[in-house]
Amino acid sequence: MNFSIRNCKKRPGRYKVLSSIFWMFLVWFVWKQHYVFIKKHFDNGRHQLKYRYRAPDWSFDVEEMDRIQKKVENESACFMKHPEDVMDKYNFEVAQQGRLTLLRHECSFRADDDDTKYVPKHVPKDLNHILVVDCLRLVFCQVRKVSSVTWRMSLENTAKKLGCGAVRLLGSYSNREKRAIMRDYTKAIFVREPIERLVSAWRNKFKRGNSYQIVYGPMIVGKYRRQPLSDDRTPRKHYDKSDELNITFKEFASFIIDPDVSVTTGADMHWQDVYTRCAPCDVKYNFIGHFETRSIDAPMLFKKLGAVVPPAFEKNHTSETLGVLFRELRNFPTEMVMKLYTKYFVDYRLFGYPRPNFTQV
Repeated sequence: MNFSIRNCKKRPGRYKVLSSIFWMFLVWFVWKQHYVFIKKHFDNGRHQLKYRYRAPDWSFDVEEMDRIQKKVENESACFMKHPEDVMDKYNFEVAQQGRLTLLRHECSFRADDDDTKYVPKHVPKDLNHILVVDCLRLVFCQVRKVSSVTWRMSLENTAKKLGCGAVRLLGSYSNREKRAIMRDYTKAIFVREPIERLVSAWRNKFKRGNSYQIVYGPMIVGKYRRQPLSDDRTPRKHYDKSDELNITFKEFASFIIDPDVSVTTGADMHWQDVYTRCAPCDVKYNFIGHFETRSIDAPMLFKKLGAVVPPAFEKNHTSETLGVLFRELRNFPTEMVMKLYTKYFVDYRLFGYPRPNFTQV
């Protein structure tokens, strides 16, 4: 009798093999969908309050960072109050290193801090307003009330002299070109003490210009001014466009600190915070200039780019805003100053400006 052991084994049917493959595929598919779902909602929930830019390879010594932060803050405060000392006491290389290190530390620190309540919820992904000068290989974020008009004219004149065309906006390039530009070009930004910048905006738009008086004036006066009573003993609430409203800085500051007024997404560019406008934790800036040291920072940037320093930056120009700032805020309510500080807290931290104290000059 021909007997084979192989004939005694019970061979599985084809349907059982297909069934096993099907169940294995189903388990894999469910696991993958679950993983994608959890990751998506985890990221949306956790990262929307954080800075986007992370640098896990950076390591910062706590004591060293405290020293750098105090140095940058003390330097900013000193040169604000004593601009005549800039030429003698300012060390450009040391200041640049300190500012860049502080910015990277703050961005890295806040990216890992789940409890940060001052970080804006929305960082704009659209940076099309940033200026690009191809022949200088320069990306420049234009911050209003930080000599923005002077910078735009100087860059355009420099580009014209070099024969490389007009200054372009980042939004005019393709996505591929944008990535190359943001990777290879020098990325520069100039910033200013936030409350001093507000004073400059108030002087320019509400003391000299009329368009902002028409748009914002009636609302500011109606909501934040203590109204004198009319003949019928009721406050006046309606104003004609021809009325001279004389918006005070205190009224403008009351408008800014109003919880319903945003200085981030959707804010007017003249008082929008620098964090929102220039996204310094998204864009890896490698040159940070301060308004109070612009007489040295600006020429050094052009020299770094291999360009001639424009006439507008050859001399040290003093700003009248500083005197107005101290005059307006010397008797200002401390509570209101602190609310302005809180409103622009991120800018203060990122760029090394100390907590405002305008009572001591």
